[in-house]
Amino acid sequence: APKNGTKSDILFEKIKEFILCINIAMKSASMFATLTAILGFLPLAPAFLTPVPSATMVSPSALEMTKLTYGSKAKDFKPGSPLKTAVKQLGVKVKYSCNKGDCATCQVSLGGRFTKPCVAKVPEEPRLKSLQEKGLEIRG
Repeated sequence: APKNGTKSDILFEKIKEFILCINIAMKSASMFATLTAILGFLPLAPAFLTPVPSATMVSPSALEMTKLTYGSKAKDFKPGSPLKTAVKQLGVKVKYSCNKGDCATCQVSLGGRFTKPCVAKVPEEPRLKSLQEKGLEIRG
């Protein structure tokens, strides 16, 4: 790089070095991130290739939870787990009779749809962001 050059000249030289390094040594995305960090072009690297600090990463299990609410209580449950257990943990008092889903004694409203918790499972997380934040409401 020229010692007395303008900032644009220095930048141009760094870009040329960067392109040369990419042409010679580009083997993986991690190498790309390393090269950009060495050359000082990290802000110019595509966002999907820049390293993410571990503190901002979300665990996969946290993404796979469904929030259920009852009154002022809210809790996350794993989709596919028994709804009977989830309802009990939220404090909903449900009467059970047949435990097979035939009699509808235990029927509750889950997100506006009637469901029988004795045989139902916790549904997948809703796609609507407002429902993800508020949770699916249970009415006993």
